[in-house]
Amino acid sequence: MAAIPNGQDRWRGVLSVFENAEHEFTIEAWVDAFRSWQLEFRKKFEGGVKDLTSETIEGAHLVQSAAARAEASGSGRGTRAAAEIARKIEAAEPKEVNEMARWGELEGLMAAWPDRSQTAEYQLTAAGTQAGYPRVLVDRERALYAAWYEFFPRSAEGLGTGARRFRDCLNRIDDAKAMGCT
Repeated sequence: MAAIPNGQDRWRGVLSVFENAEHEFTIEAWVDAFRSWQLEFRKKFEGGVKDLTSETIEGAHLVQSAAARAEASGSGRGTRAAAEIARKIEAAEPKEVNEMARWGELEGLMAAWPDRSQTAEYQLTAAGTQAGYPRVLVDRERALYAAWYEFFPRSAEGLGTGARRFRDCLNRIDDAKAMGCT
């Protein structure tokens, strides 16, 4: 599912499912401290703020924390690169920090190891029941536009006279199939 900004503090999402079935889903959200820092630093730098020492230290700390999360996960991927970038940020001048903050490698590392310590998860709750997840029922594509028919034996032959039986309608089954009825 992709989250897309939709105004201030509002988001919308797109959920794609491909199997005809009932699916459960949830929405999980967390603050992206790195992206927030990245944007804040750029605005202050471009706004002419001279002393960005604390913002520089904050950025280095965020990257170092991501390196620690990568190491703790046991995969080790990106651990050394993130630690090295954190050291470079801490020692750099604001102009260099502003450039480093937008490096593709750094953005990839931070996206791979986000701080989810304050994650919030959406779950349905009902009085007296356990929390559950929202559900969506996926049906076949034709159900979106197909028409449903009721078959009336007395009018199947197009004759307005007398009662009809199902047996009288057997010759109309192929017509019903041709209309998409199964």
